[in-house]
Amino acid sequence: MTPAKILKLMPVFCLALFFTLGEVFAYEPGVMRASGVFLLAGLGIALMALRSRDGPSPVDITIFIFIWLAVSGIWLAPLFTQKILAGFAAALLYAALFLMAALPPVLGLGFFTEFFARKRTPPQLRETDIYRKINLHLNWFWAGIFVLCGLAGLVPAFWPDLAGHFTRLLFHTFIPLAFLLGVGFPLTRGYPDYYQRKLGLEPVTFEGDVEKNESVIPRTIKENVMSSQNKVVAVNGSPHVGMGSTDIMLDMLAEELALHGLDLEVIHLHGKDIGYCVGCALCLNKGKCWQNDDHKKITDKLFAADAVILASPVYFRSVTGQMKTFFDRCLVHGHNPRAFSKPGLAVSVSAGWGETEVGAYLANSLHVFGAYSVGTFTAMAVSPGAFCGKEAVEARAKDLAGDLARALKEKRRYPPTDQDFSFWSFMGWLVRENKEIMAHDYEHWQENGLFESFEKFIGLSTEKVSYDSQMHEAWIKKVISEAKNTSGVKEKDRKKPSGAASAASCYELIEMMPRAFNSEKAGDLKATIQFKVTGSEDFSAYLSIENQKCLFQQGEAAKADIVITTPADLWMDISTGKVNGQTAFMSGKYQVKGDMSLLLKMGDLFGG
Repeated sequence: MTPAKILKLMPVFCLALFFTLGEVFAYEPGVMRASGVFLLAGLGIALMALRSRDGPSPVDITIFIFIWLAVSGIWLAPLFTQKILAGFAAALLYAALFLMAALPPVLGLGFFTEFFARKRTPPQLRETDIYRKINLHLNWFWAGIFVLCGLAGLVPAFWPDLAGHFTRLLFHTFIPLAFLLGVGFPLTRGYPDYYQRKLGLEPVTFEGDVEKNESVIPRTIKENVMSSQNKVVAVNGSPHVGMGSTDIMLDMLAEELALHGLDLEVIHLHGKDIGYCVGCALCLNKGKCWQNDDHKKITDKLFAADAVILASPVYFRSVTGQMKTFFDRCLVHGHNPRAFSKPGLAVSVSAGWGETEVGAYLANSLHVFGAYSVGTFTAMAVSPGAFCGKEAVEARAKDLAGDLARALKEKRRYPPTDQDFSFWSFMGWLVRENKEIMAHDYEHWQENGLFESFEKFIGLSTEKVSYDSQMHEAWIKKVISEAKNTSGVKEKDRKKPSGAASAASCYELIEMMPRAFNSEKAGDLKATIQFKVTGSEDFSAYLSIENQKCLFQQGEAAKADIVITTPADLWMDISTGKVNGQTAFMSGKYQVKGDMSLLLKMGDLFGG
């Protein structure tokens, strides 16, 4: 056995020795005081040594606290503590272990099982939903085992007939060990794989040093969550299950939808048994496809959902092969429109080319499942999670998830579009003209009255507004009359701009500033104001103020009291009142060096 393993077993060894001494000497204070101090010292050294490695486990720390409390009690209240330990030592130990398991989750501090799970789980997986869910289950499973062990430890104390040496050993040691070693440890080993297989996933296995491995591991794998709440179902066409940017974007939506009380179930097409459409057109006549695979199960979920999300990364300027195969097989539904009764979203991501086109394609495909689009969620990312403008992407996810939730809860409808009208016009003509081949489609349109009107197709009515011909005629006459009167105004009668508004350039504006100079406000002021103008104009000029006079000069002054560096267009906007000068300065749109008090006086000096 290596020194490292001996060190890890030291807390358990100290605990076993403490109980052995207690059973042999009936927790006699004289013996337990000295031996307890010795055990605490050894245990403390072991815990300090473990800190330099993986750190002491929650179990190690709980053992130390238990022995420390017991030894403290023996020193402070020897007879009382001896009586308690003699009857309830084992039960108290498992009560402490139960608190170790139960208190942290209640306080939001995580699960004690995560300390051990980290040794077998790559870092990339520790933030996934499945990792947390497995630890949640195992944590409370162990809490239950500790309760059973504690109850077993209480049996000799409450049944005197079972208080013999052998029965105490049985209930204090062997039965708890049977729970721990026979049930707890095997389940801890096997449950993670079982849980992943239950979700239809291949368990993630790992060998070696998880901290040193840098291989790509799935980031998040969303599990199907069944509940009585409104259900949002997403179909993800990405083959990168749990590790792609599309998954990450769906996670962003899921987090926001959860805040609105909505569950998101993500169906990954990768790995599903969906055959290619062979173009036999049997579905158009019979209303169903002859292929018996996973396609129908998925479409049934989409039709039953309260909201639908279609998601795919961009592959060669289109959706992935998995998503295209899925859509091709939807021909049986594509000609049979449902009422647009539920909201939907389209999600697409590319390396920088095509996500808007694919997003629009996915949004248009929502109508197949009776959904209308409340928006498209697009992003650019070359590698998983490397979003261009991640904060903006997250904000967009929050907005769209909120729109989807509100549309669902308030049963909102979005206005129809020209694409809806084009689909109705074309598909209605196609089905009517080919009713022999499309017998099922024709029957669907007939039964639902879709041939009758566009309003019937979209499930909305057109507002009827009365037409007043006399009012319309009077309005036309008024428009013509006003136009004739306006055209008769001569150029000389039009009001010409004055002051700063009349300047054609920033140079002309600064050159005109002496005309607006207020000598009374200047008093005995002597100053030089230097302008350095950039942008659409590039020049330097300055104003000299002295003896209540202001002069304009080109170039740079030998010594300036204040230097204003500004884009030409900005100074024009400030002078004409289009932009607040103070706000522009505070936001860094122009710079000032020198006497700031002079800048504040300029409004009075040139405000006339």
